[in-house]
Amino acid sequence: MPLPTGETVEEPGEAGRHARAIERFLAAFGVATDAVMADETGRVVALTGSVAAGVATPGRLLVDLVGGATSDDLAVCVESVLAAHDVSASAYLRLGDGSVIVARLFTIMSEDGSRRYLIAVLSLQVDRAELSRLRRTDQVYELWFERAPTGVCLVSVEGGFQRANPAFCRLVGLSETELQSLTFPDITHPDDVAMDVVKVQQLLSGELDRFEIDKRYVRPDAEVVWVHLTVALVSDDDGQPLNFIAMVEDITARRRAESELRLALDFQNILFDSAPVAMAELAVDGTMLRVNTAAGNLAGCEPGQLIGRRTADFGEGEAAAAVRHILAQLASGEIATSIDERKFCDFRGRVRSLQVHTAALRGLDDSIDRVLMQVIDVTEARELSDRLQASVERLSIAYREKAALISSLSHDLRTPLAALRIMAELLADDAALSLDQRSDVANRLLAEAKRTEGVLADMVVSERTISGLISPRRGPVEMTQVARRVVARYLDPFHRIEMVAGAQDATVIADDALLDRMLDNLVANAFRHTPTGTEVTVGVTASDHDVEIIVDDNGPGVPDQMKDLVFEPYVRAGRLDRPGSGVGLFLVRQFAGFHGGTAVCLDRPGGGARFVVRIPRSAEARAASGPP
Repeated sequence: MPLPTGETVEEPGEAGRHARAIERFLAAFGVATDAVMADETGRVVALTGSVAAGVATPGRLLVDLVGGATSDDLAVCVESVLAAHDVSASAYLRLGDGSVIVARLFTIMSEDGSRRYLIAVLSLQVDRAELSRLRRTDQVYELWFERAPTGVCLVSVEGGFQRANPAFCRLVGLSETELQSLTFPDITHPDDVAMDVVKVQQLLSGELDRFEIDKRYVRPDAEVVWVHLTVALVSDDDGQPLNFIAMVEDITARRRAESELRLALDFQNILFDSAPVAMAELAVDGTMLRVNTAAGNLAGCEPGQLIGRRTADFGEGEAAAAVRHILAQLASGEIATSIDERKFCDFRGRVRSLQVHTAALRGLDDSIDRVLMQVIDVTEARELSDRLQASVERLSIAYREKAALISSLSHDLRTPLAALRIMAELLADDAALSLDQRSDVANRLLAEAKRTEGVLADMVVSERTISGLISPRRGPVEMTQVARRVVARYLDPFHRIEMVAGAQDATVIADDALLDRMLDNLVANAFRHTPTGTEVTVGVTASDHDVEIIVDDNGPGVPDQMKDLVFEPYVRAGRLDRPGSGVGLFLVRQFAGFHGGTAVCLDRPGGGARFVVRIPRSAEARAASGPP
């Protein structure tokens, strides 16, 4: 039952905890028990039972009783219990008809320990003057004794039962006759006897005029019954003790409900706190009220550092707006749950990908008063997905490159093979050619065979390079000699080739075969991609630190966007119908890298392309390149 408007201002989340506390109170006491629940100010927030309804009203202070009830000590007892001077206290309320109600006061805490409530359990009672009057009026006394809904018994000062009403007999499972042969310790749980005896001695000594305790009775069938016992000493007119009168209320159901409630709360708290998934309880505006250990681990901080912060504060711009929109939908009841993914920068500066499950929770009045959030870190899953996607894309590119390679190889090998076949047929026909012609055809045959062999060799070396199976065999290599050797192979009537070398020694420690193939690929590339009649220049220059090999052509040049891509495997610049496997320049850069060097494509001054390979002389630079 909510408080009247304007009586109490609730902080964010307080309304939910307040509603749950009332719900537990009603479940624990039920309609059969007379009880009143008040907040820390003493204002009534809930009640149950007809007696409670007659003396208390929700929204009013507990001490401002209605129905003609008066009390001399209620305000003192309320103040004492709320101030924690007493664990519990009892106050007596006198109604207008002369009857008396005893209010047993104690406090309980909310489930999260942040709020305290005052509980008053009410039961009918009589005072000494009333007892004297009832004793003088036997008929009224007997009627009250027999029909009282709570257990009542008279016990001698020695502890033996003298009288017991039907309610008490039903409670302990014994008849009045059976009880009259027993003492109160005989039916009391062994663990509670000492406490009971001490209280009785204090009554007899005059230290107390009455006492109240919670204790256990053991029934003949061994069932344990919890009771709230109120005992007063009855004396004669001379003050001599006559007997004890005891009022006994069965609180077994209440104790069981309290125990089950504690177990449920403990279980809920254990589940929440120990859950491997990050969990947080939020107010409807996204303020974190409670978080578990896993949430702190995910955020990279102590869980307490998250309390009071809003979930939207961890996002920016559209992300924060999206979080606020989801919370608004949950608070309005438009949606009951939500699953979304968010980016989150934790306290350590790590950006995490989160899958967030959010559910609205309803209070007693069916309104949305809080939100439960579960957060799963999917960063690794997303990174794996991205890597898999990248792998699929690379495989797709590789497939296309392989398809292009096969098409290129088909073209590159078809032409020399056709030439080989024709020239072989010419050589087979002795009468068709003169001796000089046969020699020319033989030379052409050898050139085409070498060209075919070069294409296949490039493919094999490319695969071995990609697989890391090539190890340079280093020794002194004079690059000028290598350049002259390569140039001599390319005396072509369709192109001019010129060798330019500096005077300085150009020796490096390298693999002669790899450098030969590297320069051969550069010259072959220039011949393939330049028009007939153009010139290719091969230059070698040396310095104290490195040796440079420069291959220039005056062809169409290489577009800027392709200057680095041409060194990738199976990438071909210019027209695709030109011969070439697309691995020659890839091997150029790989072989340069094996020796700690570099290979770049530039624009040639005056037009055309320039390829520059730089090989270091120093052993340190070569060692830095590491194994291929």
